[in-house]
Amino acid sequence: MDIHRINAAAEAIERRCRQDFPESFAGLKLDRSSARIIVFRGDDVSVDEAITAAFPDLDVAFRRGGHSRQVLEAIRARVEQDRDYWAQRGVEITVLGVVADGSGVEIGTPQADTAGHLIEERYGPEYVFVRKSSPVLLRPFRGPVPGIPHDHPYGRRRDSAS
Repeated sequence: MDIHRINAAAEAIERRCRQDFPESFAGLKLDRSSARIIVFRGDDVSVDEAITAAFPDLDVAFRRGGHSRQVLEAIRARVEQDRDYWAQRGVEITVLGVVADGSGVEIGTPQADTAGHLIEERYGPEYVFVRKSSPVLLRPFRGPVPGIPHDHPYGRRRDSAS
């Protein structure tokens, strides 16, 4: 199956699951090597039936996921809103995202050793994974752009002559 087709199919399945099964849908993952879409959901097997019926020509596997995407997105949004709260306490949030299998929200911070338990306490240890991550360093990119020829306008370095 063409990669564009599998991506489009995954997007359609995700939209359908978010709309029709928000309490159960945890997320999905693409296995590009086998062109399989893996849907993570709660105990509601009607998700399997509905998606299989709606997309009969696709290779879709269903797995038991953790929390619903709806719950985890709300926690992720709350952490995002709390960035100033954490910054005032010397904690820099550098990684923030919902894990595809619904197991939780990943939060990365250089201060994981000292602030991890506080983050877990605030959002619930059953919902968040705190890990040590590097601080964000913003530097101008000075190298060639991968995949773009050096003579293409987007491939030239800004300080190189035209």
